[in-house]
Amino acid sequence: LKAFVEYVVSTTQGQPMLQEFSFDPIPTAMNNWASIWTGITKPATVTNFTFESSTLAWTGQGNDVISTKRNDYNVWKLDEVGLALDSVTSRLATLETSLNDYGIVPLHGS
Repeated sequence: LKAFVEYVVSTTQGQPMLQEFSFDPIPTAMNNWASIWTGITKPATVTNFTFESSTLAWTGQGNDVISTKRNDYNVWKLDEVGLALDSVTSRLATLETSLNDYGIVPLHGS
């Protein structure tokens, strides 16, 4: 929760993105998360996360690092499916062109 709030209230990370999603940034006078966090009673085992905004070799893949470079498996898989679809579409266009060049008309069995 702390990492999420830190990201959202950050003037260099979360706040600039808010207008892109039709939200207004937090006024500077109200953005006092750091002082509020120090006053909250927390368990002794709070894990502090770090943020990576550019590539940090080996450090960026740590357990307690929130990285802008990481992607979800689903995002990767969708990209792979998109690349495969582009390839199939290109091959189909080539096949249709070569059929048309020879005057061959594909017939449907229906």
